[in-house]
Amino acid sequence: MGDLDISLRAVASLLPEDLAAATFPGARVEVRGWRESQLTTMERRMDELLELAVDQRPVLAHCEWMERWAFEVPGRMFEYHALTMIAQLRQIAARRAEALAQRPRDDRTRVSRERPLPIVSTAVVLSGPKERPLAEERGFRTSMRAMRFSGVRFRVIAVYQRSVDELLAMPGRLWTVFTPAARDASVETVGRAIRTLEERARTRTELGDLLATMELVAESQGALDAIQEMLMKAMDDKGLTPTSKLIRRWKEDGMNEGRKEGRKEGLKEGLKEGLKEGLQEGLGAVVRMIERKVGRPLTAQEREALYARAEAHGSESLGDVALDLDGPALAAWLAAPAA
Repeated sequence: MGDLDISLRAVASLLPEDLAAATFPGARVEVRGWRESQLTTMERRMDELLELAVDQRPVLAHCEWMERWAFEVPGRMFEYHALTMIAQLRQIAARRAEALAQRPRDDRTRVSRERPLPIVSTAVVLSGPKERPLAEERGFRTSMRAMRFSGVRFRVIAVYQRSVDELLAMPGRLWTVFTPAARDASVETVGRAIRTLEERARTRTELGDLLATMELVAESQGALDAIQEMLMKAMDDKGLTPTSKLIRRWKEDGMNEGRKEGRKEGLKEGLKEGLKEGLQEGLGAVVRMIERKVGRPLTAQEREALYARAEAHGSESLGDVALDLDGPALAAWLAAPAA
């Protein structure tokens, strides 16, 4: 999903309560924080893993953003679910082994056994087969049909099957960004969603991030040009950075013009222009997230380091780092010369 995936993960990380409330409708939910999945070591990348207390019972909420429903989705959800449980079991075993190793040799006190947290998975789908609506719950069976079900069941939030009013009625602000994918999306209904978002946004920065993500949703779903132009105008009218437009400009202009020269001279001069004119604003959401986590504005030297790493590793890698690391770890990453 590229830029859209980065934006969805970014806004979800800032609005975990909205994600939690939609995952467990009607329950009393307390957000305890984001959980490191450790699946990156297994060459897997999960979208969201949130630790919650649902009616005072701890649980891990796993959410995947999907641009379109596909045949392999249930298998992928099963894989993430199983790997997350395996990672928990490994962590529990390691902690138990450490506790046993540290106790005195003559101590025979029983070490309490830790249980893994249950996992509840949700797939948020932006588009899919309209002739056969998706059920709100799907599963991946590993047992024989004649036997009791064994496998993984997961919830499906198919935003393209919902109306704009239904999305606006969902808790918080996060789900407003999906209104351009709604079944009745139009200039009028999305315009109402924009006005609703302007009323609900807590800060100007949050409004800019949500509008930019909404525009990426509109683009990914091939929404009417009038809807995309309306979203860009809403950002322009408020002096907000139209992040998605600038990302495209960097990719298109920087790749087409800058890289023509860059290829001739080792990608130096052309990419330098692309980074200066595109990355400085195209990566605005990533820079803002890093600044929030480290608790201060980035220095000019740190910004230059970010742009150089985007050139070397791609903009998506910076989004992953900003989401996965906490404030102290990000500060150390920025200071590391070869990060």
